[in-house]
Amino acid sequence: DVTTSFPITMKHLSAKQLGGAGMAWARGAYEGLTRKGDLFRETLRQGINVDNSTTMEMGEDTSKNIANVLNGVRNITNKATGRNWLEQISRAGVYEEGKWLATENVKAVLDGTANAQQKKFVDDFFDKPEFTPEAIKEAATRFVETNQGTYGYRGLPSISEKGSTAPFLALSRWNIEQMNNFDKFVFQPALKGNYEPLLMATLGALI
Repeated sequence: DVTTSFPITMKHLSAKQLGGAGMAWARGAYEGLTRKGDLFRETLRQGINVDNSTTMEMGEDTSKNIANVLNGVRNITNKATGRNWLEQISRAGVYEEGKWLATENVKAVLDGTANAQQKKFVDDFFDKPEFTPEAIKEAATRFVETNQGTYGYRGLPSISEKGSTAPFLALSRWNIEQMNNFDKFVFQPALKGNYEPLLMATLGALI
């Protein structure tokens, strides 16, 4: 997850932003690695990082769900194998990258110097073009959720959340959500003549 988290985000970048976004991702990932610093604490406050990744993935507080003993075991193994830690690293990295991109892109839009990809980013992740700390954090939070997954109704169809099909689709939640996001942020723009997200996503896939 750590090694793929930055390439997955590339569909939202313009080519000239690769260096800056990559450095921002590395700064955030470092704070996730050390589990210290204001940025990491901010990811916890924004709800995009949690102490227990199983809670996020399964959409419930598994520590209080006595019936789901296997998820309790999963909580322990996620921590013992480092998977929980790796998830926090990747989410912190993508959050810092999202803040950098949100700052760069909304400034460019407000200044009238934004290219098509920067305008698209602001349209995708801002309610309105606004350069405030709260707006930047909210855009970065949405950026993380889009690229790392919400595991919830915002990115998944109802059949993966409830009903007889849900147990069979439980392990495919991340894949389904990424497919939906890829369609929204890559294929649909390409069908409308904007090929930059597709080209950047292809470069990300090669990386």
